[in-house]
Amino acid sequence: MLELLGERLAALEEEYFEKPVRILVLRDRRITLPSGALELRKGEEIDVPRRVALALVDEGVAEIRDQGLSLEELARIHFTETNTRSPLEIPRLPRDFYMQAREYLERLDERLSAKVDPEAYEERRKAERFIYEIVAHRLGLILRLLQGGRKPGEIADRLLPEEQALYEALQEVLNEWRGRVVGYLG
Repeated sequence: MLELLGERLAALEEEYFEKPVRILVLRDRRITLPSGALELRKGEEIDVPRRVALALVDEGVAEIRDQGLSLEELARIHFTETNTRSPLEIPRLPRDFYMQAREYLERLDERLSAKVDPEAYEERRKAERFIYEIVAHRLGLILRLLQGGRKPGEIADRLLPEEQALYEALQEVLNEWRGRVVGYLG
């Protein structure tokens, strides 16, 4: 069961890194993609798979135009999330929220490793707290849904794919546990 959950999460991560992202080309470069060779010209904006974009950023050839989450966006999400009491009112988040959160923290870590930056340190500390509390709150709502015996279809459009995978895995575990401990409860 855990293996299946791990496989689903790995597939979601792979899907994320293959999605196109817009880059600004900083210097001319020729690259080869599975679809063929591509000439990058300084100053142009183009969509490439995120995996390629990240490699080009590392080489100083491009910058990603949409940097994803910011501290302000996290604060807004945190406020909305932590003021939700009912699992049936779980807020919708951007589909790639977890991957964007991870990338945001990695960007802050890169800033901190480049130089001592008290502002980046404080931003990292706040972002980490917001993300932790958002995840903990959503997990609590998911567990309450499971405990109440609700079907994920009622809120499936509000659960992120990673949460849907977790919900299904936990549901299987709980059903197995109930069956072995107290017998079938309907």
